[in-house]
Amino acid sequence: MVKKLLYSCLALVLLAGCQQLVLPQDDKACDLRALTVRVHYDAADPSLADEFDALSGGVDPDTGEATFSFPRDAERYNAETLSRCTLEATIPSTASLVVYDADGQVKAGGLGGVWNLANQAVAFDVVAANGDRRHYDFFFRMRR
Repeated sequence: MVKKLLYSCLALVLLAGCQQLVLPQDDKACDLRALTVRVHYDAADPSLADEFDALSGGVDPDTGEATFSFPRDAERYNAETLSRCTLEATIPSTASLVVYDADGQVKAGGLGGVWNLANQAVAFDVVAANGDRRHYDFFFRMRR
């Protein structure tokens, strides 16, 4: 009797292991949903910052190029203050971000850290889980 029960339990365990595992399909979403720029205008207090939506200037759907111009305010947005910017991208949760430096090499750390955005460009790819990628070139302009 104990032997039959043991064989029955073993058969149930083996049959349970034969269930088909359902894995989610790789997501193809590689869109940029938001790109937030923070200008830390006070060197003494980095918590003071103005926030901008870099997508507000529009992104060319074919090339991924965009231009963002900071407001005309020489005191608040000048070469010094625009050298203390931070960036934050919102992308699909299944995607990843690959950021490039001025030489086209992959930049370690992604968008983290401080950026100089005084008449500078930032290039990156949003890479979907299935490997699809979308390239973006953002040009940041300081108005004089």
